[in-house]
Amino acid sequence: MQSLFSVLQPAVARPQATPKLVTKTVTKTRWQILHVVILRVVYVASIFLLTACIGTAPPPIAARVQQAPALVQPLTLADLYWARADERTSATDSEREGEEISGTALIEQGARLYTVNCAPCHQRNGEGMLNRFPALNHNALVTASSPQPLMRTVLYGRGLMPGFTSTLTDPELAAVLSYIRQAWSNAASPITATDLRQVRSESVATR
Repeated sequence: MQSLFSVLQPAVARPQATPKLVTKTVTKTRWQILHVVILRVVYVASIFLLTACIGTAPPPIAARVQQAPALVQPLTLADLYWARADERTSATDSEREGEEISGTALIEQGARLYTVNCAPCHQRNGEGMLNRFPALNHNALVTASSPQPLMRTVLYGRGLMPGFTSTLTDPELAAVLSYIRQAWSNAASPITATDLRQVRSESVATR
């Protein structure tokens, strides 16, 4: 009976692996191997680069700040605008009392006062800093033929800049303003303490 059933049962062909299927399988296996090799190479290279970077890491921020130039150090408002009383001015006793000077002495005093009161923001070369503090060199406001707007700016402040009306005397302010109007590439006329007193009186009258 078993043999008869075998004879009568339709023959079922067993699937045979075709050459094309074998080729696809081999190709897929090769790509998988190549993928694993690439991943391992990338991993090893990453470990190498990480080790090299750790070995040459930059110093901490605190150390870099300490090594930075003085003008790059973080500045407080007092550092930027108001020096200590014993450093704010190098003027003589007669200058502090309001005696007006002129000529070379005026410019020299202005240079000293500028270094202490103005240079932290506007720089010693008058070129300003970090697009926040304007350049004084080649500045139309500084060299204007009518310096009243400049005097009002320094007396009462403007934007981030504080006023120096109670910090410097009129002769001292005249020295600073005359200095910046003639320093670097600027070539404008000097300013006197009388000019500043006039601007003060005009400002009081308009209030």
